[in-house]
Amino acid sequence: MKFVLNGKKRTAEAGTTVLDAARAAGIDIPAVCAHEALEPYGACRLCVVEIREKGKKRPRVVASCLYPVKDGLEVETGTPRIKKLRKFLLELL
Repeated sequence: MKFVLNGKKRTAEAGTTVLDAARAAGIDIPAVCAHEALEPYGACRLCVVEIREKGKKRPRVVASCLYPVKDGLEVETGTPRIKKLRKFLLELL
């Protein structure tokens, strides 16, 4: 799969989550509930990122531990919107 992560072109195998692809690229995305011994289920939501898919105008916020990498996907991990949302989610936790 070919996608863009924080403005850089990347590749990942099919079925790889955005969180795993970011970690493989050396990009840290905070996640409380993500652990390799557990099945991902997106409970904490701290791993949110903004994505933009082909043909869609608006970016969406998704849990990176659950969202699979797709061809043409554009991912941003540290936009002001995401930072504000993570701060709010951490306060809730």
